[in-house]
Amino acid sequence: MSNAVAQVGPVESSFLGKPLVHAVLGGTFSVGELPLIKAWAEGLGKTIKDASGGKNRSVCVIIDFSSLESYEDPKVIEMLVGLMENDLPYIYRTATWGANLRTQMAEQVVRVMAKRDNIKDFKTKEEALAWLRE
Repeated sequence: MSNAVAQVGPVESSFLGKPLVHAVLGGTFSVGELPLIKAWAEGLGKTIKDASGGKNRSVCVIIDFSSLESYEDPKVIEMLVGLMENDLPYIYRTATWGANLRTQMAEQVVRVMAKRDNIKDFKTKEEALAWLRE
């Protein structure tokens, strides 16, 4: 049985005048969980677009990676790059927190491949939120 967790929400309607979208990825993602991560990426993308109201750079995102253990299929990276490319117009900043070293390295790859300079990882949720508030 899989221990993969993929959640989108809640959305805080006003975070310094911008919606703040919360998301979580946790556990281990094997080949069998590819549909789950695909649905998560699509759901997060839709939530971001809806929260933006069509306004550029209008949404902040915080993603909890604190319980993310690993992924076993490179398609996970492809899906995350696609998400980051598609939501770029709407994102002011994306902060992730709690990632292990392997996840941090994967995040660097995603960031470069998606040409995103407005995403950063942190050890704690508090540090992530502080950066989003800057």
